[in-house]
Amino acid sequence: MHFTPMLYISLYFLALSFKDVICFFDPVSLTVGVGVGLGALTGFGVLKDQTYCRLTECCNERSIPGDVYKLKVMIQKRLFGQHIVKQQLISALEAHFNPRSSSRKPLVMSFHGTPGTGKNFVADMIAEALYEKGIKSRFVHKYTGRLDFPLQKIVGSYNVS
Repeated sequence: MHFTPMLYISLYFLALSFKDVICFFDPVSLTVGVGVGLGALTGFGVLKDQTYCRLTECCNERSIPGDVYKLKVMIQKRLFGQHIVKQQLISALEAHFNPRSSSRKPLVMSFHGTPGTGKNFVADMIAEALYEKGIKSRFVHKYTGRLDFPLQKIVGSYNVS
């Protein structure tokens, strides 16, 4: 943006004309007022993205880049012998992160199998590739059957209706 010197001169004289009035406004109220005004003009989503979401994890492209290509490379380099996972997982995630897709449903995955087949390994790779904070993201919830639901005799109470 290029401003002409005339604009700067006009703003200077405008500020001089309000110098006696400006003493009635405290800086905090003025700052809050300007922030609310800008938020109303530009939409609070933009204001939230530029303030709150810079400090914490939000549900936006900065925190959830959804890098399916990165996951594909990770799986090719680190996962062996799970050809069904390689085919199904990448296609499901590409469909979910496709910008032309109209589905607003959350993506939920459940991996089943015997111990040692790589379920947690794959889940960790998914989180690492799709979320900025990886497995530590507040949007990632990982349950391990034997750790999170240890008591066989009360397995019925673990069910969610």
